Amino acid sequence: MSFLKNLLGAPGAADGRDDPLAQRFDAEFHRAVRRFGIVTGYGDSFTLNLRNPETRETMAPHLGLTPYFEAWKQIRSPWDRIELFFRYFLESWGAEKFHVWAVANVLTAIRLPNEALEMLQRYDLPQPGSQYHTVHCGAFARALIPLDRSEEREGRGRGGVASK
Repeated sequence: MSFLKNLLGAPGAADGRDDPLAQRFDAEFHRAVRRFGIVTGYGDSFTLNLRNPETRETMAPHLGLTPYFEAWKQIRSPWDRIELFFRYFLESWGAEKFHVWAVANVLTAIRLPNEALEMLQRYDLPQPGSQYHTVHCGAFARALIPLDRSEEREGRGRGGVASK
């Protein structure tokens, strides 16, 4: 039946309004926004409101992110779905707008700890006592956990410079 609606151009057919997965996608999107805020350390200050480019009205995620909704439908793993959302957030905001340690935490969360570690190593460690020193060291430690580099992780977690 939906094939005929799409073929005949019935309203809502091609834009996902009749899709039974739309509500689930929207709910997962909103959970991913909250989770992204936690992972990056921005908490509730990270928000993402999708708006219609013409009317500026708030849009449901499945309508505002149709290509992502279509890709999401093909993904079975919850972790891969989270990765889809997190990548979208980084791309739409621009990774350069986030602190290095926040992006590294995201990379670790989406199972890219090597990339997170490489990025952290390209930047200078903030001075001890500075505002971001502790979270930067924490990002190092978090990236090292899945890499099973416990000695280096313990040194970074304590805020020290670990031996390589």
